[in-house]
Amino acid sequence: MMDLHYYGDPVLRRHTGPVKRFDQDLKTLADEMVTTMHESHGIGLAAPQVGILRRLIVVDVSDEHDEPVIMVNPRVTRRNGEHADTEGCLSIPTLQVEVRRARDIEVIFQDVNGREHSMRGKGLWARVVQHEVDHLDGRLIVDYMTAESRAEFESTWPEVLREALRRRAAGLTVGGDEESPEADAAVGSEGEL
Repeated sequence: MMDLHYYGDPVLRRHTGPVKRFDQDLKTLADEMVTTMHESHGIGLAAPQVGILRRLIVVDVSDEHDEPVIMVNPRVTRRNGEHADTEGCLSIPTLQVEVRRARDIEVIFQDVNGREHSMRGKGLWARVVQHEVDHLDGRLIVDYMTAESRAEFESTWPEVLREALRRRAAGLTVGGDEESPEADAAVGSEGEL
């Protein structure tokens, strides 16, 4: 599993460059990101969250978490409707933020072999893709908070991060122990983005 980078790390605020080389290193990175996402109980992960400044995201909102989609150089080309829902983030453990996003989208991307694809999706899938593309542009869910809420969050963040890291090191989920109903709470209790 790759190391996650957390809020406050400058890599999360950097814009990523396009992937130009489609080689075995890219395939290995994508596979490691999928493993990290699954082992972290996430449903999406962007390369900056593991310290890599490349336009690469992985998404898996399937019921069994066994259908990951790997997107290289993703671009959201169409947005329809709007919906507010709560989001979490693997890089900001325990934080939940209501974010307004397009209800359904079309995204153009390349696979790890460089072939271009277009996908349309809605609901949770659309939300996760938009969240991860935000990461590629240095945007985080805290950017959707009011100034007052953000200031309150930032005052408690160092303590929250210490506890989250302690729990992860102990093999526990961030939201609570393995039996806890609040474990992995985010986006309708599906996992963190």
